[in-house]
Amino acid sequence: MKNKRNLLMLFAAIMAGIMMTGCSESNEITEIIAPESGGDKGNQEELTDEVCRMLEKLPGVSDVTIDIAVDYTSLKQDKVYFFYFNQPIDHKNPALGTFKQRASLKYVSQDAPVVLYTNGYSMGDSAHQVRDVDLRNHLNANMLSVEHRYFNKSLPEASDNLDFTYLWADQAAADLHAIVDMMKKNLFSQNKWISTGVSKDGITTALYAYYSDLNGWDDIDLYVAFGTPFLPATPTCSDDTRMGQYLYNNCGAGYDADSEMGIAYARLKKMPVAIANNKVLREACIKEFYQKYPKYYVEVINTFGRSEEEVTCGLLFNMLMLNFYKFSGVPFSSWAKLVPDVDKAIDIATTQKEMDDRDEAIEQVAEFAFMSSKDVEDSLKAMLLKDLQEDYTDPYSYQETRAAYTDEELFQLRNTDRDLPYYVQAARELGNVAIDFSMLEGTAISTDKAYSVADIFENHTNMQKYASQWDGGRLMSDFRSWVKTQSKYKMLFVYCSDDPWTGGAIDDSTNPVVTKIVSKGGCHSDEFLNDKLYTTEASQKIIATIKSYIGL
Repeated sequence: MKNKRNLLMLFAAIMAGIMMTGCSESNEITEIIAPESGGDKGNQEELTDEVCRMLEKLPGVSDVTIDIAVDYTSLKQDKVYFFYFNQPIDHKNPALGTFKQRASLKYVSQDAPVVLYTNGYSMGDSAHQVRDVDLRNHLNANMLSVEHRYFNKSLPEASDNLDFTYLWADQAAADLHAIVDMMKKNLFSQNKWISTGVSKDGITTALYAYYSDLNGWDDIDLYVAFGTPFLPATPTCSDDTRMGQYLYNNCGAGYDADSEMGIAYARLKKMPVAIANNKVLREACIKEFYQKYPKYYVEVINTFGRSEEEVTCGLLFNMLMLNFYKFSGVPFSSWAKLVPDVDKAIDIATTQKEMDDRDEAIEQVAEFAFMSSKDVEDSLKAMLLKDLQEDYTDPYSYQETRAAYTDEELFQLRNTDRDLPYYVQAARELGNVAIDFSMLEGTAISTDKAYSVADIFENHTNMQKYASQWDGGRLMSDFRSWVKTQSKYKMLFVYCSDDPWTGGAIDDSTNPVVTKIVSKGGCHSDEFLNDKLYTTEASQKIIATIKSYIGL
């Protein structure tokens, strides 16, 4: 799920004009003024100094800097104030001291609402990397973003200590309470506060509400979580197959059978079984698997052997995970046209023309099976560049697959993958995504063997050091029960029907302070104002729900 950030979209942006400076060096910043602002450099410099001074006077705040992202297409600039906030290393034992947690502020005015973006990962180091969310734009709000503890520069422990002693959901919620409480007392005391996040960022938002109830905090007027899964998994393992099941059964479903999406959905449903049962197609896919992802091919044969069945299990896992990120990263309506005709690849061929057509179809299936989201982006770039405006980061990436890691190896891994703390959290409290192979029952491939091969890729095998700390699904189960009956905190959960993370959605709500909205189609996104990602009906429902809950 990593967002990776969070997480997970196909988008292209024009990157430009990043300038970083301290508050005492604001003259450089004021050289670029958005034409529509109507301000002059003197007024802009005064505002810059004023906001800096406000932040520097706040208790616990230090190291205030300014960064500006410039979109040279529209000539608009987006100014972000970065700062650090002193947080207890352990909120249950303040005597242990503090660490510096990174945060940022996009400032509108002291009267505007405040959107709290609860990062579940790193916040980003520049104005271009700090997400500008539709919720903030819709409300014309200030936006406070907070980096999650243990990510990037917000480290409660020394960087060579990878025990993640204080990496727990209750500690992260207490971080948010501490900074929001300070901001409300000293800067935004009369404002409406809305907490939001997408994917794991949304989990952080939702659990902030949960722990607010347990601790008696009253910080936020409305919690809005997009595409947020809650995975109780099993009492003995953090792997949860509900999203693997949703991927196979629900993603792409519900369209007219004769439509482009309906035809593509039927083809996707047939593909794993066709590969499992048809030797010629299977061999073509094995070849493509080796050529496209040799590292993981070798991982399978080194661990299980070179049998065709084991290698097929490995390729099916990879194929389904790639489908997972296709669905989460790009609207299905955009890439449905790329799904090849599986029937043509397994048809009986007698004439040379039929054999040639079948060979071409086999090649198309094998190629599609291992298309990453980046490959989809390349195929659809001309179509999507006009509509989507975010940087693309390919979310399909494996960690080094090992049975266990030493402390030294974990330290090295953290330096190469800054999202390692997410996998620790998933192994402890949040649950992991697991592919479901029940569609293979009755085929030439053993489902038990498929699950065994998949284990070498699943995150929990990388995290054996922390897998023993799995809470048995307690937090996620308790949250799912709590959200049905709690009566104090207004909450809005938004999902898209073609997003596989929707498989971990909360149950349909009858709670008057909790609303669940599912938009038809879409993908793993909180851009509810984008009509390519959300239906007009869903967007209007989201806006109406916000207004009904807090009057904005």
